[in-house]
Amino acid sequence: MKKKIAYICLLVIAILLGSFYFIQNFYFVSKSASTVPTVPKLIIYHDQNVKELTDRSEAVKIWGENQNIYVALDLLQEELGIHVDYDPAIKVGTITTKEKIIRFYEEKGQVKINHRVIADVLPMIIENDKPYVPIQSIEEYIGIRSNWIEGRNTIVLISLEEDIHKGEVIEDQLRVRKENRLLSPVIDILSLGEKLQLMEDNGEWTLVVTENGQVGYVDSDAIEKIEIEEGIGVEQNGPIWKPEKGKIFLTWDHIHNKNPDTAKIGPMEGVNVISPTWVSIVDGKGTIRHKIDGSYIQWAKARGYKVWALVNNSFDPDLTNTILNNPLIRERIIDELVGLAVDYDLDGINIDFENVYMKDRDKLTQFAREITPMLHEKDVVVSIDVTIKSTTENWSLCYDRKALGEIVDYMAVMTYDEHWSTSPVSGSVASIGWVEKGMLGIMEEVPAEKLLLGVPFYTRIWTESPSSDDPNKILVKSKSVGMETVNEILKNPSIQKEWKDEAGQYYVSYEKDGKLQKIWIEDSRSLQLKAELVGKYDFAGIAAWRRGFESPEIWNAINKTINAIE
Repeated sequence: MKKKIAYICLLVIAILLGSFYFIQNFYFVSKSASTVPTVPKLIIYHDQNVKELTDRSEAVKIWGENQNIYVALDLLQEELGIHVDYDPAIKVGTITTKEKIIRFYEEKGQVKINHRVIADVLPMIIENDKPYVPIQSIEEYIGIRSNWIEGRNTIVLISLEEDIHKGEVIEDQLRVRKENRLLSPVIDILSLGEKLQLMEDNGEWTLVVTENGQVGYVDSDAIEKIEIEEGIGVEQNGPIWKPEKGKIFLTWDHIHNKNPDTAKIGPMEGVNVISPTWVSIVDGKGTIRHKIDGSYIQWAKARGYKVWALVNNSFDPDLTNTILNNPLIRERIIDELVGLAVDYDLDGINIDFENVYMKDRDKLTQFAREITPMLHEKDVVVSIDVTIKSTTENWSLCYDRKALGEIVDYMAVMTYDEHWSTSPVSGSVASIGWVEKGMLGIMEEVPAEKLLLGVPFYTRIWTESPSSDDPNKILVKSKSVGMETVNEILKNPSIQKEWKDEAGQYYVSYEKDGKLQKIWIEDSRSLQLKAELVGKYDFAGIAAWRRGFESPEIWNAINKTINAIE
């Protein structure tokens, strides 16, 4: 009997303890939830997700007498998708958006927005070699809203890309639970009329952020939606200029030591953009040399052409590594290019950086992020030249095409040099299958509306001969030539061209000086075949390398094809 009574007593005690635990944890606010964190708690709302950071003491700081909120620079990118860059050697931090570039200079205690000093933005601070930026000073520029709930030592960062849904409590003593279930611990109790931010509606439960900075779930029937504050939307960087009608028809104009005599340039039917190779970065200091000519620009605009000056990196990977990895040199180059665009009334800048180390891939993208808003501010179109995808590091893997496509207005794809000048085998410069496959690869990452299909006005004469050291080995050499040179060769009646379906080109072979010559010919038929891809995939247009290599009928042939002119 005594043993039975003892069991009953233990059961009663267990029930009482369980009830006390249930009431403490599931009806009243739990002790852990009511404790104010010793380091600031960070709540982030981005991309329709809410995240609480309670163990990131290095992520946020409250600084100075005015208790300004400082956020780690890298956190902006990691948690809010905002693009940042930091150089620890010279302590320069950079934030880029579609329209703004914000630079913090630790040494000067200075801040620039679009390269203009802004006095009312607090400087960057560095603690334990980690940069922090004043979030309240820059939130309007980077599309976020910040709120410090001092009593809870909680900071809320909300991306303004998404709509913000606001609600109100319509049931007194509404319990906020840690998880979306009834037996989850209570983390806050709300009074009638309290305001909430509604983050996610799961039907029976709604995820909310309270005015006290708590993130949890409430009964959906106990709240009322009262307002939707529309977000600014995800940045969509569509082209800032398109032709009034038809497609872009760009031709590059290769400028040697001096500009051409424009009086001798014949009609170029359909061309609406001309890109002279005027500008070069010539050393690691970012020195720019150019051959920009006002009279050329006047001639071009009189013909109705937009002028996009090409700027190259001298195709020097070491030079490029130096300029891309120093934010001050990047800034100086950008300032000078913007100045040239304004001074000469240029319509666009065409970035032609080739032979770039793969390790500088992200810095090339950063350069594009920094120059684009500066040029857009002056209504200058930004385009960049890239190769098709391949495994070569300095000529293909160095381009982050997806990221670049999100930044610039247009991407010109150099769909030529399938068989390059030093190729060990003879072949086409741009066979139709290779071109189409290359463009399809680019379209996996870049929308068609931004793509310019590159076409060659040149071809190569390949010379094959047995090696003197090994008669079984064939030595291959090539020479680039324009269409008129090939037309002269074809005047020889003994040389007969034949159409190659697989290449989409005419082909000839003949002997000269005891050596075999081979040519895969570019002409109006082969280029019309390539130009048909513009309509097939609705590309932005076409870009031809280069004026001076063509025969006169080429302009009209391409124009009729890309603009569907009968």
